[in-house]
Amino acid sequence: MRPAVAAAVALAALAGAVAGFALRRGGDGGVDGAALAELRQDLDAEREARGRLEEQLARLQSDVLALRLQADVVSEAELAPYAQEGARAGAAGGAPAPADPDDDSAGQGWFDVGRLSGSRLPERDVEDLRRLFEEVELERLQLQNQAIREGWDPGRLAQELDALGLRTRSVRETYGDETYDWYLYAADRSNRVVVESVLGGSAADEAGLRAGDVILSYDGGRIFKPGALVRGTLQGRLGDRVDLLVQRGGSTRTISVPRGPLGVRLGRSTTQPSPLP
Repeated sequence: MRPAVAAAVALAALAGAVAGFALRRGGDGGVDGAALAELRQDLDAEREARGRLEEQLARLQSDVLALRLQADVVSEAELAPYAQEGARAGAAGGAPAPADPDDDSAGQGWFDVGRLSGSRLPERDVEDLRRLFEEVELERLQLQNQAIREGWDPGRLAQELDALGLRTRSVRETYGDETYDWYLYAADRSNRVVVESVLGGSAADEAGLRAGDVILSYDGGRIFKPGALVRGTLQGRLGDRVDLLVQRGGSTRTISVPRGPLGVRLGRSTTQPSPLP
């Protein structure tokens, strides 16, 4: 139900309650105690109904936002409010937190060990990565099942899934960027950030970025997800020059840009990395 419709329904119900209360006034113009108690009950019921409608609206807004952030192409403006750590926890009024903008794991549940055949990873590491992936996916399924059965608030589920995502991100800390790159590829998750379009007159335009460029690093840090790139633009001192490592065609080049918004729309891609040294 749309908010305007819900408000109209609530107002009509309240008006009916007030009219009924007026009809039940005592003959001497005094207040009928039973009628007053009934009116209070009606008002309490209306407040509860309104609260439920507001919760449903918040959930729908959160779901829509999550779908937008996980789309194949996303703008900096859509990502920026959620790129900084802790932004989701700051949702006002206890509203459900939007999904992690870099979490593209929805619907994924398969780890293709065969994709790691060209990685040169030791067999023991391949097995460890496969086992970690399957443990995390199983726990994800269990959390989602429990949330539905117990009627969790969406914010609670988002927090639990975000904490679970730390286990996936631990691959990068434990094994390094190159192995994490292969892990994402084997899990069929995006591991490249592609420039889909550039705003005329923007920092990206003036620096020479083009549609189709793949951004490999920002200010020396490897980039695998759009949110990580936007997070970098929000850090440091605005206007300081930083380097972008960009892949264009079969070659790479370094492009200098001022720290701050680039003015690009970003896409995701899953690409086979280069073999480990």
